[in-house]
Amino acid sequence: MRKFIVLIIAIQCYLPLHGQTISSSVLKKADQEFEEFSYANAVTYYKLALKRGENKKYITGQIALSFRNLNLPDSAEVWFKKAVADDPVPSEFYFYLAECLLSNEKYSEAKYWYSEYTSLVGSSSRSLEKLTALENMGQFFTDIDQIKLDTVSQNSSGLDFSPAYFKDGLMFISSRPRSPWVNLEFNWDESNFLDYYYMSQSDEPATFYEDGLNSKFHEGPLVFYNDDQSVIFTRNNLDNKKLRKDDKGVTNLKLFFAEWDESSGHWINEKPFIHNSESFSTSSPTINEDGTVLVFSSDRPGGFGASDLYISIKEPQGWSEPRNLGPDVNSEGRDGFPYLYDGQLYFSSDGHGGLGGLDLYRIRLNGVETSGKAVNLGVPFNSSKDDFGLIRQESNGYFSSNRVKGKRDDIYKFEYEKLSFGWVIGEVYDLNSNMPLDGSDVFFQDEDGAYKYTRTDKNGAFKIAIPMNTAWTITAGKNTFDLVESVSLLMPDRDSVYLQRVYLHQKIEPAQVADSVDIPTEVASIVDERIRPYDETSHFVDEFSEGDSVKFENVYFDLASYEIRENEKPSLNKLVNFMIEHVDVEIELSSHTDARSSAEYNKVLSQNRSKSVANYLIKMGGDPHRLKLSAYGESDLVNDCGNDVPCSEEQHQLNRRTSIYVVKAK
Repeated sequence: MRKFIVLIIAIQCYLPLHGQTISSSVLKKADQEFEEFSYANAVTYYKLALKRGENKKYITGQIALSFRNLNLPDSAEVWFKKAVADDPVPSEFYFYLAECLLSNEKYSEAKYWYSEYTSLVGSSSRSLEKLTALENMGQFFTDIDQIKLDTVSQNSSGLDFSPAYFKDGLMFISSRPRSPWVNLEFNWDESNFLDYYYMSQSDEPATFYEDGLNSKFHEGPLVFYNDDQSVIFTRNNLDNKKLRKDDKGVTNLKLFFAEWDESSGHWINEKPFIHNSESFSTSSPTINEDGTVLVFSSDRPGGFGASDLYISIKEPQGWSEPRNLGPDVNSEGRDGFPYLYDGQLYFSSDGHGGLGGLDLYRIRLNGVETSGKAVNLGVPFNSSKDDFGLIRQESNGYFSSNRVKGKRDDIYKFEYEKLSFGWVIGEVYDLNSNMPLDGSDVFFQDEDGAYKYTRTDKNGAFKIAIPMNTAWTITAGKNTFDLVESVSLLMPDRDSVYLQRVYLHQKIEPAQVADSVDIPTEVASIVDERIRPYDETSHFVDEFSEGDSVKFENVYFDLASYEIRENEKPSLNKLVNFMIEHVDVEIELSSHTDARSSAEYNKVLSQNRSKSVANYLIKMGGDPHRLKLSAYGESDLVNDCGNDVPCSEEQHQLNRRTSIYVVKAK
């Protein structure tokens, strides 16, 4: 779906620093592919240039941006993490990383990077909206209407999206090949051009639409009205069947009107929308049935974000000047794919707080004015990926989504089935302090293994709608806390039920913390002659035998503390990236203390240091199943600073460490 969106907007590139000269022909080729929006090809050339030792910082950022534009958040996450580990980077990289993490359902990490972005740029409505949504995730799971959801059988292995009601079936957009003998590949992501296909509402195969509207280039969202006798559709900017580009090299999109001619069986009288432009895109129309109110998406100047929704009224003299629908609808992100139904405007946005990617929203449209705030449709309409292009009639409808991992945009059919629900109200508390725990994840699992999810508010409370007369097991968790005991519930036939309190306890038992002292931030690394040093630029692991290992950088701690110091986090972030790229390695964490305090105290402190490092790696995306922890207290000093031996603070510091080993898994 991002292929269609980014045709609307020019991509902002991560440019090298001023004065930087890039001479490599491979890198130049990669940049050329990127500038021509051929992101799949660009990634191939960038990786080749990286292997040749070219400008690592610049290339890492470009690969991250390429994967983002290809709408591959898993890969984009890996490369944005690499990029932000090498400061300074554009502040947008922090936001893009947070977006990837949100799309990958890594909510705690996403919250961290949205906060980092906000601290860098100051007040930002888009990051603040995202943070607010992450603090109130339960709001997206409380719809008391049971929705039956299925994919349509006519989906293909390519892109299938933006359905429109037409005759007794649906018109939709697809990148499936028109013919096995004709190559119509589009370089963006090496898929085919987008065309109109028709499917009935039975299981008959979809067919290429032969009665007009299709060109040899991209088609976009469309809408039929006037009893299917009129249509407004989206198309590439063409001049005598040739693509036209603006001064930035972008082929913009335009809206066209056409009328159905019964005698010829084709669409005729194609006319451009008067407010199209050569300089920006106008696309994704929706219109009321009498053809007098038109809403569409555009990236024209003066908007709130990358693309906004506009409204135009048909008057005696023609279509009125488009008016921006304002901040209740539009955001600093992408807003598009509108649909009018029963006084409501449905649309998609990635700029409002949501579950990730494009989410579906609705807002009341009274005539030509909106009222109230846009409402997120929640689950199951929305997912952590792109959800867009909704249409509906009474109790059913269709929309598009790329929510299934490994698949591209598909069309989904939904039906409302009203069931009887009641509210479950509960709290999550810390067992030790008997204080409420805000931001705790609460999971309800039914007898079939299906889950419902919500999140506690600032008072540790939650509220969720549950079908009556159903049985559930309730668990909860939060960062450094573990569940004490699950809670069972048989939901009665009542409007609401108050659940017994759910308790969590700390994973790490706190050691007594003494007064901290000033510690030099630069500490000499410990060299273990038996193990080769870690070199992040090599691909040594591929050549390892099972059980082979290398030593990573030590992590150092303040006196009597197991908190991760800020200057240690960049190194650990690199280790997480390494784990993500090399799934066949395990990480051994061996923690130590200096010889001050008792041996018993130091044993507990070293255990907490291993747990603290492990928790940080897990928080940043490391696989917990590949971490092995050990703790040695003061038993393995690297120097002679034992009990009662006078040593400098710098010498003691060398002992307060977690040693990290990268081991080839067996």
